[in-house]
Amino acid sequence: MSDCPDETPSSPGSVCWTELATGDMAGSQQFYSELFGWKFDAPPGMDEYRMIMSGDTPVAGMMDKSQHCDGPPLWVSYIHVEDASASLQKAVALGAEEMRGVTEIPGKGSFAMIKDPQGGLIAIWQPA
Repeated sequence: MSDCPDETPSSPGSVCWTELATGDMAGSQQFYSELFGWKFDAPPGMDEYRMIMSGDTPVAGMMDKSQHCDGPPLWVSYIHVEDASASLQKAVALGAEEMRGVTEIPGKGSFAMIKDPQGGLIAIWQPA
C-alpha cells in the first residue's frame, strides 16, 4: 500500500496530493485539458470526483464543491501524517479551525481539513 491517494510513496510532513475544489467541473476540465493536456477519470462510485491524469499517471484530483461549500475554486494540498486524529487535535490546539473531521477513504487512508490561524486551507492525509 502506498502513502498517497495516487499510490506515490511519500514521507510524513511532505505534500503527497493536490486537489482542485471547483463549482464548475466541466469548465475546469476544459481549461486544464487545453492548458496542460490533462485527462480526467471518474473513479467508480465517485460522481463528484475526478482523477486528473497526465498520460497514464494520476497527478491530482478534482472535486465538485458546489453542493458542499461556497466561495471561489481553490487548490488544496494534502500533507502526509502518521496519525490524522492526533494531527487534527494538535492543529486545533495550535489555533487552526477544523473544516472537516477525520474521514476515511476505504482501502486508501484518512484525511481531515483545517484552516490555519492565518486562514490558509490545508488537508492532512494518513495512509491506510
